[in-house]
Amino acid sequence: RSDCGLFLLSAAVSLAGAATLEQHPRELSVEEGGRVTFQCSMKGDTMRYYSMSWYRQGPSGPQEWIYKEDGTYGEGFQDRFKIRDERSKNRLSL
Repeated sequence: RSDCGLFLLSAAVSLAGAATLEQHPRELSVEEGGRVTFQCSMKGDTMRYYSMSWYRQGPSGPQEWIYKEDGTYGEGFQDRFKIRDERSKNRLSL
């Protein structure tokens, strides 16, 4: 199973809308089987007040849910993805 595509972190947005998410790196290419870490940080608010989820979107497919903050992984993702939950530092890494 190929893991190419767009990876993104979603946060339930507050009415104030002051919070923004920044993903690092924004994009990269890796050979199949290679390791990648995406780190998202929140600016303008505290991540622990939001419901956080990671998603992937392939080149021609729908968004697929990878992980949500309660430790639940989407089907088929738990063996291939690991989460580092550092919401106390306003970071969540995939």
